[in-house]
Amino acid sequence: MPTTNSIRAGSRTIKVSRPEKVLFPGDGITKADLVAYYRTVARRMVPHLRARPLMLERHPDGVDGQGFLQKEIPGHFPPYGKQPGGCTSCWTSCDCPRCR
Repeated sequence: MPTTNSIRAGSRTIKVSRPEKVLFPGDGITKADLVAYYRTVARRMVPHLRARPLMLERHPDGVDGQGFLQKEIPGHFPPYGKQPGGCTSCWTSCDCPRCR
């Protein structure tokens, strides 16, 4: 059974599914390791991301498998990650006032 961890990010609780999943096999870096890194650099990184369109480079079968760029906001995205007005054909951005 896959595990799920919850972390606090500001006023939000974020669920991280399968934190033990190895994302970078050559280095043994797991999803939990990547989340920890992002938490460490967030205070410096997030201000540079504000008002910029974001996209995900996804590799569902691992970094060595075929990847794709996800530009549109998926339907399962949390409300604070979506553009105003419920637009689902827009790129997401890092403009949440609570994230500042």
